[in-house]
Amino acid sequence: MYLIVDIRAHPTEDTLMIRYATNWVSFWQKNNPHDTIVYLLHEDQSAPSDARVLYAKKNTFFSPKRRLTLKKENEIFRCINFSRYAPYDPTIPTITHVFDMGRWLYDNETNANIFRRKEREFAIRKMLRTSTHIIVPDFPTGSELVEIWNIREDALDVLPFLRMNPIDADDSLISRFQIAAPYFIYDGTYGNESNIIALIHGFAHYRKEKK
Repeated sequence: MYLIVDIRAHPTEDTLMIRYATNWVSFWQKNNPHDTIVYLLHEDQSAPSDARVLYAKKNTFFSPKRRLTLKKENEIFRCINFSRYAPYDPTIPTITHVFDMGRWLYDNETNANIFRRKEREFAIRKMLRTSTHIIVPDFPTGSELVEIWNIREDALDVLPFLRMNPIDADDSLISRFQIAAPYFIYDGTYGNESNIIALIHGFAHYRKEKK
């Protein structure tokens, strides 16, 4: 079986989602070693190391439907969607992961202006409507999908988050900037919603108290 793992995203966004997707692929390959895994990315994204990839052009409101497979192919294709986009090829059965509703309703894109908010709402509805099945990490997220987006309960499954594999410290980066323990590592977006300035002030206060 060919399993397409959709991790399309803006280059500076969804780093945690991509990391979770690669962890999920590692878990899948241990249990299904004969499946062929292919990542689907935008052309300006960096691919996971040692991975098969397909690069896709960014869709617009008027983009036509695109296909990743040919009608004559006898292989089985399935897609696991970790991105915020609707399935790239609607002919391939797609399971979509919805991590939480906050990243859908209150991200940088939707806060831009009323047009972008409506466009984002249309994209969310299209993604939920065209996905074969939807996975959520908990019951509250599933309840919001049912109540806000009118998703059928039988189209949802609750699957708790997989345990994330730890990332080894980058010794070269630590030595280059002469970083001494203790230190904090921030993993997130660059937008105002993360309040990075407050994090820096908090760290400065922490260091002052420790002296």
